[in-house]
Amino acid sequence: MHPRIEPQEVQAHARADFRVEGLHNYRLSLSAESDWLSWSHVANPAHSDRLQVGNKTQVMPLAKAVAARVKELPESGFVLVETSLQGGASALYLRTSHLAQSLARAHSWQARPVDLTRPTRQFLCVASISPAAAASEEGAQSILQIAVFPEGPKFGRLPSSV
Repeated sequence: MHPRIEPQEVQAHARADFRVEGLHNYRLSLSAESDWLSWSHVANPAHSDRLQVGNKTQVMPLAKAVAARVKELPESGFVLVETSLQGGASALYLRTSHLAQSLARAHSWQARPVDLTRPTRQFLCVASISPAAAASEEGAQSILQIAVFPEGPKFGRLPSSV
């Protein structure tokens, strides 16, 4: 569990001209590489449910969609959350940030639920960048894909039994 990141901590690690605003500061932490799942766990991405993150995607609805889908996935299932890596830098950063914030929010609901009488289902994520189909193919683009794998039984379990 990570405590809220205070603006001062963000500023301490940012470039001198960076201005910290708002309360949406987050830290990406990774487990040891030996604990990582490989993309080979993604059996057939063509047959998975997909949530696409666009420039107008909002964090809360995407987080709710991820949590709802993870809850109902079979134990060997997964859902893909993906966004295009094309376009201007600000749009790319916006989409990637919204994707990360949504997954973080959905995960925090499962890891630290407010209502302990409702079942939760934590999940793991595996990231991949799929290259453009062909460099010469017009309109081909790279895609950031995050495969979300549920842990535990379908529909989850009560937090007290985790």
